[in-house]
Amino acid sequence: RLMRNQGAYERNYKKKMKPILEEQHKEALNNLEVLAGKDITKAQQKLFDDAAYDKLLLEALTPVLEDLGEKQGALALQFAGDDEGEFILNARYRKYVEQRTGKMAQNFNNETIDKLNKTLAEGIQAGENLDKLRKRVDEVYGKAERYRTLRVARTETLNASNEATNEAYRQ
Repeated sequence: RLMRNQGAYERNYKKKMKPILEEQHKEALNNLEVLAGKDITKAQQKLFDDAAYDKLLLEALTPVLEDLGEKQGALALQFAGDDEGEFILNARYRKYVEQRTGKMAQNFNNETIDKLNKTLAEGIQAGENLDKLRKRVDEVYGKAERYRTLRVARTETLNASNEATNEAYRQ
């Protein structure tokens, strides 16, 4: 049950990331177009407001991990033989989730910026036009949506599940 629960939350986590990534992708494309109209070499800047997207990810993903913690903590108590106890989602777990999710959001967005800057630098150096540069941005976000979000969702939900289990054993 613990693993089945974690798998369901992994899918939900990824689902919550998707619209944020789509919005960020649109912003990146719009900013690329604005920058390209002025000086294409300036496209190697941040194409989106990373701090704003850090906050959006934190706000969207924290409730998923808190809900996961409640379910996994209760299951862990049962697994430990405490059928009468009630798992309490305490400040320690909430702080863990907030700090870990904030760090994940920053790392995810920084990695996206790095990947965008690298591919755009290659395209600019090759003398590519705006359409080809847009395709490069699309490719970065396509890979992010397919692979990176799955990796992050799996890692973060497993870590939150383990932390909730540990917290249940402490309780």
